[in-house]
Amino acid sequence: MTGSASQSNRIAQTCLQYPHGIEELSQCVHFVEDHTTRELGIADSTLHHWCKEFAQAGEKAFPGSGNPPVGEEELRRLKRELEVTRQERDILKKALAIFSRSQL
Repeated sequence: MTGSASQSNRIAQTCLQYPHGIEELSQCVHFVEDHTTRELGIADSTLHHWCKEFAQAGEKAFPGSGNPPVGEEELRRLKRELEVTRQERDILKKALAIFSRSQL
């Protein structure tokens, strides 16, 4: 475990075992959030957004690339099909323009 990861674990353990009031615990949690955002190089709002998503959807909040959410695969397939259809339409438009000119 790296030094910063070890430090993060020590901070988290201290916060979890903190015997004082809710105000002190809140300050400790805020410190951990600040430390985490600095370590990850992300904005505070990003971390809060991730926490909100996790609170709402649990393990399904971040499925990863190997486990797309329900409907995402179908959406990807439909987008690809739409792109192919548009390309076919454009080819037919060009062919119609070419044949129309040759008949004049």
